[in-house]
Amino acid sequence: MKTEIYSRERVENLIESGFPKNAVAISFRDRPMIANDPYCTPVRYPQGVAVYHCVADDITHDDITSGHPKAREITAESFFQDAVKMADFILEQAEKGITNFICQCEFGQSRSAGVAGAIEEFFNKNGISVFADYRYCPNQIIYNKLIKALVTQNLMRKIT
Repeated sequence: MKTEIYSRERVENLIESGFPKNAVAISFRDRPMIANDPYCTPVRYPQGVAVYHCVADDITHDDITSGHPKAREITAESFFQDAVKMADFILEQAEKGITNFICQCEFGQSRSAGVAGAIEEFFNKNGISVFADYRYCPNQIIYNKLIKALVTQNLMRKIT
């Protein structure tokens, strides 16, 4: 399993130059705070590419616990409600033979890195490689919730 971490700008360049075959995308965008906020518009992926779109602000546990304005009305429990659905998407794609996950968020450093770390840990037992790469600061809430959901959903698939 291969994961790649992209910013919006880099993934848009990748789309223009040719999206890789046997790849799917997990794409984050923020909740709208103002009209026509460019951070809130979804990236337009090529027709036929499986994409999981997730709306989740770029916030950390510290933002939530310190009462940071951008963490308005969010708790650690309520943040990243998509974990189970995203885990199902990832597992379904892996079952189809997909081996390349393009993880994208606005700057390609936090949310996408949290997802990439969880995928790397679950499939390759190498999630630490994302945390050890100084280009990234993986969102730990996203990482922890997604790895838990991947393990749980995978077990549920084996039981049923």
